[in-house]
Amino acid sequence: MSKEKTKKITVRFSNKMKREMEKDIIENGYGMHGKSKWVSEAITALSVLSNLNELIEDGENINQGILESVEAFYLSENTMTVLKELMIKARRYNPMLVGVQSSIIRASVINKLI
Repeated sequence: MSKEKTKKITVRFSNKMKREMEKDIIENGYGMHGKSKWVSEAITALSVLSNLNELIEDGENINQGILESVEAFYLSENTMTVLKELMIKARRYNPMLVGVQSSIIRASVINKLI
């Protein structure tokens, strides 16, 4: 049985957001090796929300703050497909959006933490 292919994605977070994410990951039983699964679930959950564009803009607005921590995630091909679809939607809504992929992932994390 072959292991599912994954793609490494890196995203910048504030130290506070990183700590809150790590706390939630551990408290919900994912363990630190389950970080990528937690983020994948967050991305999928974000993809079905009706206020998607506002949430992605919130992820971009956080980009205006200090993003001192870099986190790496390994996302499956299925999650990457969802992420790419979200990127297309975000670009249609706001073609000037900068750092779309990272903004979407930060928005996913915020949404999951709330």
